[in-house]
Amino acid sequence: ANEYHRLAASYIVNNFITSRNGSLSSTQPATQPIPPVNRLVLGAIENNTRHLNGHIKRLIYWPYHSDSL
Repeated sequence: ANEYHRLAASYIVNNFITSRNGSLSSTQPATQPIPPVNRLVLGAIENNTRHLNGHIKRLIYWPYHSDSL
């Protein structure tokens, strides 16, 4: 509670990378094909069951993959 968290994610076919608070969380190849993305859900998971209890201070979107998060 009352803490900022910085999250980043980037993906391309068979490659997914994530970072949390500046530390790499995952750099492993995807074990299953990642489907095409056609929407972005913020503040809840896709089936709308778990909601964010907080605020999104800033969102930045780049439409390309990066290996350096």
